[in-house]
Amino acid sequence: MNKVKDSWRPVSPANFETEVKRVASAMWPVERGGGSEIIGGTQIDAVYRTEDIAHLIECTIERSASKVREDVNKLVEARGEEEKAGRLCKCWMIVLDEPTPEQRTIAKSRVVTLLSIEEFARKLINKDEYIRLRMNHPFGSVADPVSGETGFNSVQYFPQYARDIKNGQTLKITDIVQALWNGETICLLGDFGSGKSVSIREVFKLIARQGNPSSPIPICINLREHWGQPDTSEVLLRHARILGIDSGHN
Repeated sequence: MNKVKDSWRPVSPANFETEVKRVASAMWPVERGGGSEIIGGTQIDAVYRTEDIAHLIECTIERSASKVREDVNKLVEARGEEEKAGRLCKCWMIVLDEPTPEQRTIAKSRVVTLLSIEEFARKLINKDEYIRLRMNHPFGSVADPVSGETGFNSVQYFPQYARDIKNGQTLKITDIVQALWNGETICLLGDFGSGKSVSIREVFKLIARQGNPSSPIPICINLREHWGQPDTSEVLLRHARILGIDSGHN
């Protein structure tokens, strides 16, 4: 199977701060904010002011304890200024890689939440949890006429090929995955038992292995579980409940 070209952006030192702000903007969708701000003479990388609380964020790619200590002190000073003005405040220190025990100790001692970009993204939606639970849930609506089992998740996948009805081109699963990464819409048509559900399961698995903490996450909905639901939000909430996800609103 050919390697799927990666159209997602890996989190690198060059785009690290941008990725942190993308996640933060999804967590706290404020009309104004998210940019750098000077608070009491201290410049903070990103500030998100909601109705209830101000979130102050410092980002660093450095691994040294001295750098973390410096940024933590900046956050604490800014928090003091916010509290003098009677505003609630929460401080976040986001780093590129897994924090060291020393870094965590420094942050914890000053009541600053220190997280890697991956841990921070999981505050919004836990990709790993969703992928695990979804893979354990049936794909499609095919049922064994004897046992009533649906999904056939234990069935081994054998390479399937589709044909583009527009130009007759033969498409492999990796071609479909690449098209989805490129933002295209794909509709699989086929007779009952032709392998649509198993193919979709493979597409889901391939996409799930790609990306970084803030990349798009594949969501696979079985329509038979959602007949009569016209609202997308209701579909997603029921989907979460069916899988056993507590944080369905996330």
